[in-house]
Amino acid sequence: MDLGIEPDAAFLERYRPRYNIAPTDQHWIVRARHEERQLLAADWGLRNSWQRDPKRPPQINARAETLTERDAFRDAFR
Repeated sequence: MDLGIEPDAAFLERYRPRYNIAPTDQHWIVRARHEERQLLAADWGLRNSWQRDPKRPPQINARAETLTERDAFRDAFR
């Protein structure tokens, strides 16, 4: 694979190429962890530690003008 990691059986079974990924779709990412690359299924969005309801959809959009001021994005931006 071009990203320096070999896909496992779970990836090969679940992966489907797509032109566009919507915020509610799960997608694949490569994460570097302690010099090891991992291929993981991920959700798109930001879940804040103070967000209590796990059924609430994650935050997906931020305005550049208020990024450093809004509770939802301030700490992640830092």
